[in-house]
Amino acid sequence: LCLIPVFNAIAKLSGESQNGVYDDVQGYEDNEKNLSKAFEKKDISRCDIIITIEIVENLIFRRIDLAGKIVRQYQGLLDLHGRVQLRFASIYRIFYSGLVAFHCFRATQEQYWLNRGTEAIKDMETWTNECKWNFENKMLLLNTEYYFSIGDFDKATEGYHLSITLARNHRFVCEEAIANELGAYFQLERGRVDLSMCFMKQAIECYQSWGALKKAEILKHTLQNL
Repeated sequence: LCLIPVFNAIAKLSGESQNGVYDDVQGYEDNEKNLSKAFEKKDISRCDIIITIEIVENLIFRRIDLAGKIVRQYQGLLDLHGRVQLRFASIYRIFYSGLVAFHCFRATQEQYWLNRGTEAIKDMETWTNECKWNFENKMLLLNTEYYFSIGDFDKATEGYHLSITLARNHRFVCEEAIANELGAYFQLERGRVDLSMCFMKQAIECYQSWGALKKAEILKHTLQNL
């Protein structure tokens, strides 16, 4: 049943039908219901997976306000359990929550979000020391979003390029796509439309390669309006 939220997210990102996915598991199509059932059963691992996927999906589709609400509602509880038993999903929840946090900080200037983002950086630095291949590009992207948030644009400009290069070299195509997209928004906010378009085109190619065709189509429309 932990796979059902994954199927939900894949279908939304790809734009493909979910027909046949739920033939043997009727009633689990709704992630909210899945999460409620998981909490009822005190299945924290499944809660973590569902919440992580919801954060990732809302971030990718730029529903940042909703992603922020999910982070604020559940992150503290899951962090508490994660200190007892770190789960694979927890690492990705912390990474994507950090990206959400820096966006929310830039929008609101609320210290909570800056603290949440910097905590994510500290965690990623710890994991990078243990395995640079898996985590260095993630740490760099979080640091880059931090620099963007505090107005250090030179370091942010360099950071986007470094995180994109590492994600590409380490074959994390989804994270390469996200880093390119965030780089595009960074350049657009600074009034550098041509550079923003270059990042956006690379993001579209990466999302297509990843199979997130629905997301790629959305970015194509965004690109046309730049």
